[in-house]
Amino acid sequence: MTWKPASEADIWDYFNRAWDKMNGSERHFWEMIRIDPVKWQCSPWGDQSGGFWVVAILGPRVVWYNDIEGGFNCSEYHVFGQFTDFWCNQDDLDEVVRKLKNNLDHGYFSLWRAGPPQPVP
Repeated sequence: MTWKPASEADIWDYFNRAWDKMNGSERHFWEMIRIDPVKWQCSPWGDQSGGFWVVAILGPRVVWYNDIEGGFNCSEYHVFGQFTDFWCNQDDLDEVVRKLKNNLDHGYFSLWRAGPPQPVP
């Protein structure tokens, strides 16, 4: 099977599915942090597709869709429009929103991360 980058329409579909799974306070939180999907650079992993879709910004962090692995992640950024920490989580968007909200509600920031890509032997 050939890999195909996610389209903006795919991302909006993820928004709609996640919305249906969120409770009221999660939806309110999501509406405060979400942005219209925009591609940000994460080199070298996102170079082939023109970047990854960023869907939310919270302080120095972005929520983005990893269309190579098929899931949402949260990464720090230092330069607007690009981030460098590539994660291989395969979380649904509502899971990431729930984790972020829970972390903020409890006064700390910690997200479980599956780790960066590993070389194929």
